[in-house]
Amino acid sequence: MATPIQASAPAESCHVVGIGASAGGIEAMHCLLQALPAEPALALVVVQHQLPGGSNELVNLVSKWTLLPVRAANNGERPEPNHVYVAGSDDVLTLEGGLFRTRPVDGGSRRPGIDTIDAFLESLAQDRGSHALAAILCGTGTDGAAGAICVKRAGGVVLVQDPVTTMNDSMPRAVISRGAADYILPVGEIAKQLLRCASPAYVRPANEVAWTGEITRTLDEIVGLIRKQAGFDLGGYKATPLLWRIQQRMDLRRTESFGDYESLLRDDPAELEALIRGIPIHVTEFFRDAPAWDVLRHEVIEPMLSERRASDVVRAWTPACATGEEAYSVAMLLHEHAEKTGRPIDFQVFATDASPEIVARASRGAFSGDALKNVSLARQQKFFYSTDGNWRVKRHLREKMVFAPQDLLLDPPFRNLDLVTCRNLLIYLDPEAVKRVVFLLHNSLKVGGYLFLGKGEPLLSRQGGFNVVSSRWHIYRKTGPASDVEVRFPLRVATSLRASAVPFIGHSSVHAQRDFPSVLIDDEFRVLRVYGDTEKYLRVPAGQPTDNLLELTQRELASSLKAAAKIALEDGQPTIVNGLREEGNVTHAFQIRLTPIRSAQNGAAPRLLASFISRAREIRPGATEPVALPSHAADVAASSEWSEAIRVSREELEASREELQVLNEELKAANEQLNLVNDDLNRANARLTGKIAELEMQSGVLSAGAVMAMFLDEALRVRWFTPSIGEIFPLKTGDVGRGIADISPKVDDVNFLRDVLAVMQSGTPREAEVRNASGGWFLRRIRPFLSQTGTSGVAVTVTDISDLKHAERVLRESAMHDFMVRFANALRGLSGYRNTRSTAIRMLRQQFGAARVNYSEARGPDELEIVATDALAGTADMLGRRCAINDAGPALTAALFTGRSGWSNDVMADPAASAAERRACHALGIGAWANMPFVQSGRVLGALTMHFDTAHTWAPDELMFLELMAERTWAAVGRARAEEDLRARNEELERFNKAAIGRELRMIDLKNEVNELRRQLGQSRRYATESDDHDDRTKAPDRN
Repeated sequence: MATPIQASAPAESCHVVGIGASAGGIEAMHCLLQALPAEPALALVVVQHQLPGGSNELVNLVSKWTLLPVRAANNGERPEPNHVYVAGSDDVLTLEGGLFRTRPVDGGSRRPGIDTIDAFLESLAQDRGSHALAAILCGTGTDGAAGAICVKRAGGVVLVQDPVTTMNDSMPRAVISRGAADYILPVGEIAKQLLRCASPAYVRPANEVAWTGEITRTLDEIVGLIRKQAGFDLGGYKATPLLWRIQQRMDLRRTESFGDYESLLRDDPAELEALIRGIPIHVTEFFRDAPAWDVLRHEVIEPMLSERRASDVVRAWTPACATGEEAYSVAMLLHEHAEKTGRPIDFQVFATDASPEIVARASRGAFSGDALKNVSLARQQKFFYSTDGNWRVKRHLREKMVFAPQDLLLDPPFRNLDLVTCRNLLIYLDPEAVKRVVFLLHNSLKVGGYLFLGKGEPLLSRQGGFNVVSSRWHIYRKTGPASDVEVRFPLRVATSLRASAVPFIGHSSVHAQRDFPSVLIDDEFRVLRVYGDTEKYLRVPAGQPTDNLLELTQRELASSLKAAAKIALEDGQPTIVNGLREEGNVTHAFQIRLTPIRSAQNGAAPRLLASFISRAREIRPGATEPVALPSHAADVAASSEWSEAIRVSREELEASREELQVLNEELKAANEQLNLVNDDLNRANARLTGKIAELEMQSGVLSAGAVMAMFLDEALRVRWFTPSIGEIFPLKTGDVGRGIADISPKVDDVNFLRDVLAVMQSGTPREAEVRNASGGWFLRRIRPFLSQTGTSGVAVTVTDISDLKHAERVLRESAMHDFMVRFANALRGLSGYRNTRSTAIRMLRQQFGAARVNYSEARGPDELEIVATDALAGTADMLGRRCAINDAGPALTAALFTGRSGWSNDVMADPAASAAERRACHALGIGAWANMPFVQSGRVLGALTMHFDTAHTWAPDELMFLELMAERTWAAVGRARAEEDLRARNEELERFNKAAIGRELRMIDLKNEVNELRRQLGQSRRYATESDDHDDRTKAPDRN
């Protein structure tokens, strides 16, 4: 039972979060969901204690707290990331095979408000393994603690609300006190930690793995104690029922840790008995789900009996019969229809259970009036009679029944059965045990036999060998062998006499002598259990309370009881202490009968059943009756004592007969099993020989080829490798058994050991691209090697990807070159720096597939303003926003001033981002960013920033290309701005020139006008003109 949980591979890799809270956890749930981003890449399942019919109201309420889609968890639906699912108030929700499964609360084994959260978390751990996350919020009770332990044992993560921040802290404290909490945080921090845990880079702390091994060991020890004491094995049962019961007992006994409780069980047999009696293995009722029994009667029993001959015996079997109600119901139906047909049809019903004590109770056939509430008055009168305030099964029906201990998971099944009813057992078993039990039940039926399962226990659709009789009530008919799976019986160590027969006979004696008050004691006379009213025989002495029988009985009986107990234990036979008187009543004598009861395991401590048998006798007043040690003479003299011994022996003989009958059935099945095992061994030997040859061939192929592979065991020692791995690790044949940490690789792989440890712990494969000194590239993969006990090692494979990297680089450079050509051509024909700027950032956003690109310019020495932006439709507008450079944080501020780029792959999981930065990025829809500054002479002139709306891993060459294009964008915008300034200056100069020429021409005109006026006045010209200059130039040659 306590083996580490092996989760089936999930259909999808997303993490599923089980959020558990009681009815008072509304506010905590509100804070948790409100703190999550719009796309957390998680599927969240809310399981809350609710009143019946309250799930729709909770769906409506939760939808107001988050932007994520919220809906009820429906049967058969697959959880999707970025959705919130709410468990219904009238159903028990589980996750099986990657799909939600809902089962009605009524009539099931789960109890609303007590263990429905446990039910979901246990199934979540089984289905998702390391991808399971549990968040336990405030609430009363301990629901969620057992499920949290399952999640942690499966490799998942458990987060608990800090009890200091809660009004009702019982649920969080229950998880914390069991040591199952990985993180204890306020609600707001739980949301952030969930995002971190879901990240591929998350590595679970090593100490948590040690805890998982410790709790597994402790549970194994407790299961072993139960097996040793009670004779039944919980190996295939789900962990939650046992964990839930252990939690109750730990709280009652005020024990904090599982290890302390294990020590208590070893020291206190009474506590072990109390634990065993409280384990809720299964419950049963007469004719539970009455419509199902009507279908069984009409569709199965009536046609089955009508086809039988008078000499045929109808054989039915109820495994895990509990207190017998289901088996008696089958017997009543068979008896009724046999009478109805008027034919002498015989039948036999086998009823078995792993617990001898439970079988003894069922065999007695005594039930309270409440237990018969589903039995009609006619059936009560026909099959029961009233005595001592209870109802007992009549002899004619009881004779058709065979009760005996039998462990369905370990013992061989019965054979050639016509009907098997196994209701409400499979829901308690883990998936592997369910698969095995179904195959065993299939094998026990004859062809044409029927299988009757519980309401929430349908067979898998791929299960072969059955036809459906009733899909609603899960009744099936065997049609042939199970074609898809080879049936194998579990093996068990054989003994000359079935070990559980002894305790079964003892427990039968307990219940057969129910009229006699009794106590169960150990070999030190400590009282372990009390049966009936022992008030007349036992008294509590004054002083410190005691549980020792010698001190609870009459003081003069101590020596007689010691001697009688020694004889009973040595001879292994019941022993009687005679001639005792009730205190204060001299007319009534009694005897104490000591019956030895040994446990199923030979090494277990013996038990004694002390029964007080009262017998009215005529004793003369004043006469004294000696206390007699047991003696054969005294027993022979007391005929009434012999009669009682004979009656008890008859009860034990009947129990032995039934036990031997069951053993005979099992021996027949065991013979068939041995034949099958022999055939299996021959087939396995042939397969093994073929496998060895195949492995030798594969090893030769791997060694001869260029496959680079290596296997490391759980201690990180080299166990096997191919010669070609020497290109990466300098390994030689003698290095097998060496620790890989002592061998230096020939490539630059600093994360190799860390990745190996992470794969060993989480079971999740990892890979990385590494490079050697000569420039060659290799893809290194690490995958877990899984065994039944967990991860037993890792397989390391290496592939040479140098050619691929070269081709990628050429292709990438070609694509980059093409884009740069298109980028330059697009900007070349543009006029105006604004047009150039907007075109550049639009092309960059489209090329990178980003959500937004911003272009910022400095406004002063320490402030930037976004002057241009290009974004997807529906994205928040950031145009005109200003931010202080120093607000970017010391690291990024230093990078800005030195011209270095900065980036974040995942803002929400970035440890360097503050809570305010994450809130701001969440509001703006920023999941990842990169910032390329423009710096000149230590002064920040601007920046180009690119945003993605989800997480984005920036590759080095991608950042280099973005940095190059940012520089070209800045240069193009600067050039366009300079060209625009030059054009403006030229235009201004042209206007000045035109104005200057106009003024010069006007001066000439004025000079000419002055000269003309002076000429008219007969005066000489005052100003020389261009025409005069021209005349002087033309006359100059004549002067020479």
